[in-house]
Amino acid sequence: MKYVRYFFYLLGAMNLIVVANQGEAMNKKSPENTILAWDFHDVVAYKPLGTMAVRGLSMIKNADNRWQLAKLLISPTFWSTVSSTGHATNSGDRIIEKMIEKYPELLAHHRNEIYEIANLHQIDQEVMDIIKQLRELGYKQVLASNIGPESLGRMKKKYPELFALFDELYFDGSVDKKGVRYTELVKPHAAYYHGLRNFLDDHGLTQPQIIFIDDKKENIHGARQSNVGIDGIRFLNATQLRKMLKKKGIALKKWAPAAVKITKEKFA
Repeated sequence: MKYVRYFFYLLGAMNLIVVANQGEAMNKKSPENTILAWDFHDVVAYKPLGTMAVRGLSMIKNADNRWQLAKLLISPTFWSTVSSTGHATNSGDRIIEKMIEKYPELLAHHRNEIYEIANLHQIDQEVMDIIKQLRELGYKQVLASNIGPESLGRMKKKYPELFALFDELYFDGSVDKKGVRYTELVKPHAAYYHGLRNFLDDHGLTQPQIIFIDDKKENIHGARQSNVGIDGIRFLNATQLRKMLKKKGIALKKWAPAAVKITKEKFA
């Protein structure tokens, strides 16, 4: 009788090992079961704040309505409106268009300059190296950003080498085959992530797991709570991201700066 009990104990232990191995196999990341979705601002690209400030001052200085424009831009009411609009939309393009709509006599004439300043972002070359290595490993990658169509068009023109590495671009304004937006909401709303999953499915990217990389805690939380198979990584810097990907079973080579070359426009 004792040996019968031992037999069943052994059988149970073997079953647990099999189940554990199956779970490990299911969680193992590979190009066949995993897609990577990238935020753009403050992850792939960073803001050169000094350059942006200089360009903003230059715009004011050269404007025909410089005094009225300067008065508006130092007004607490103006920046309070920008902040409240930002909280409501969380999209740079929507903020710009809302502010131009509210102050057309002062801002409409400067629309192009405002978009130029807002899109002075520069690419983090070490992050681009990670994207490039993942592509070489066979992983599908998409941009998953709140960036609007106007800014996206400008960035694609500025950095074509970068955008060629993405398989698809999911942004604020992405539409399906019928021309209907996947969602009117942006991150961190759950509808954004459900829209992302539908967008991926419509483009044949049906891998069950998505590694979502974003710098904002609330966006990672929203992604995980959306229940569409998203495993989030909160981005701090490229070195930390490499370590986090390695923990998930995706090992990358160390960064060799000479391996990445991308044009950066210079602004006076």
